[in-house]
Formats: sequence, C-alpha cells, structure tokens
Amino acid sequence: MKKLLLLLITLALLVLGACGSPKITTPRIIEPEELISKEEAEEFIGLEVVGVEKAEEDRVGQKICFYKTEGDYRDYFYYLQISIIQKAFMIKEQTQTPEDIFRGTKELFSNAIDVEGVGNEAYAYNHGLAILSDGYYISISTSGSGLDTGVQELLIEVGKQAVENLDKIK
Repeated sequence: MKKLLLLLITLALLVLGACGSPKITTPRIIEPEELISKEEAEEFIGLEVVGVEKAEEDRVGQKICFYKTEGDYRDYFYYLQISIIQKAFMIKEQTQTPEDIFRGTKELFSNAIDVEGVGNEAYAYNHGLAILSDGYYISISTSGSGLDTGVQELLIEVGKQAVENLDKIK
C-alpha cells in the first residue's frame, strides 16, 4: 500500500511539474509554394503557370519552387522562382545562419540596391529580390532584371505577399 501511495505521489509530482514546463517546439519546414502559391504567381506575372518544378539543398537549408509559364523570353515575365533558406531545413553541421547567407550573398552583388518596406531587410540585384524576414532568407526572381524599375516593382509586390504569407504560417 505504501509503495502504491508513493508511486501515485511521484506520478502526480511529475504531471504537475510537466504542466509548468515550457513547451519545446521544433520549427516546421516551410515550403516555398506556401509563400507564393501557383494562383498568386499567375496573378502577379499575368500568365498561366503550366509547370511547377521544385528543388532543395539541405546543406544551406534551401527550398526552391519554379513556376513556369508557356511564355518565352519575349514575355517580360515568363517565370517566377521563389526560394527560402531556413534554419529548420539546414543540416546540423551548417554553421552559417540564413542571416549570414543573406549578407554574404549581398556582398557578391556590387550593384545591389537596398529596398525598404519588405521584411526586415531587402535588396534588389541583377536577377531578383532578396529578403530577410525574422530569420528566413527569401529570394524571388523572374525573367526580367531585378534592377529594371518595372521588374523591381513586381518583385517588391511579390516579396510583400511572400512575407505576409510567411507571417501567417510561422
């Protein structure tokens, strides 16, 4: 009887102790198509998406989604690519963070232009727009040059939508 009572008290203390413990959660891996859906891509580029290609590179925590249209190089926007680099998808041996990669990549572009109002930090470069938002590095590119005003405006709108969608799911 004493053993049973001792067991019940021990179990009760364990349960009560667990109730006060902070919940430990593992960040979930975010897919790039959660940032910009196929339908959103079509709306932004004005062409029907006929193919979706996905790739990933876990060494740097990168997931990529490439929205392809029936357009060709004569169409100003004939594809849209969304990439996200995130700690949750990186191999554990990776010592660089998404922030490190964002800043290191920016240094590679001598003509990078800082962009205000998208994520925590953003810059336009030859091939697109790079965004740092709460520890996530998002890159958006299309067929036009990211330094061209029209393309840059589109990329900024796509970037704002991607950050808004990221904020909803993280």
